[in-house]
Amino acid sequence: TSIESPPDIVLRLTWPMDLLGESEKTWVFGTTEILTCIDEMKKQKDLEWKDVRVRILTPSHWSKRGFVNSGLDPSLVTVIPHGIDPQVYKPVSHASRQLLRQKLGWHTGSSSLESSEPFPFVFLSVGSTVGAKGMPNLLESFARLYRAHPQARLVLKLQDDAYNSSLHRLTAPRSPYATLIESGVIRYIGSSLTSTQMAEL
Repeated sequence: TSIESPPDIVLRLTWPMDLLGESEKTWVFGTTEILTCIDEMKKQKDLEWKDVRVRILTPSHWSKRGFVNSGLDPSLVTVIPHGIDPQVYKPVSHASRQLLRQKLGWHTGSSSLESSEPFPFVFLSVGSTVGAKGMPNLLESFARLYRAHPQARLVLKLQDDAYNSSLHRLTAPRSPYATLIESGVIRYIGSSLTSTQMAEL
């Protein structure tokens, strides 16, 4: 259908980022993950980042720093964190929690690191292996924790199809974490999950 009058605001969610438009009316969603922008991010290859005049919408101050480091006017970059559906992501009852732990293969019981019972205390990390996420620090810290508290477990929820993540690197012969993954102490989930499945974690 045709639009009789121009829209008040244009919001673009594309890759590469289409950066042409009026600064007051055009907003473009984007993220930077290494504290700088790369040319592959923009559709207009000849456009310098410092000359971008559209408004950028990004979900974190870390990402905003990347745009500003690349020359964008800070006033053009707005941070709005990703939202959630509170009807999906919400606390559950103790009974429901225990059922979910059984479903995921984590036995019920005490969930204290100081407990002498053989029930796991589960840590969950949701993210990727890009440098900003600190995955090496997480794995090293967990391995040290596990030596002192063998009931500890770590679940890594990554996204293989988006980030070409990681299981093969973590389980490589020289990896100090291969045994922990093979034994189930570290559980790796690289597939896409629905919002309901994510909430169950």
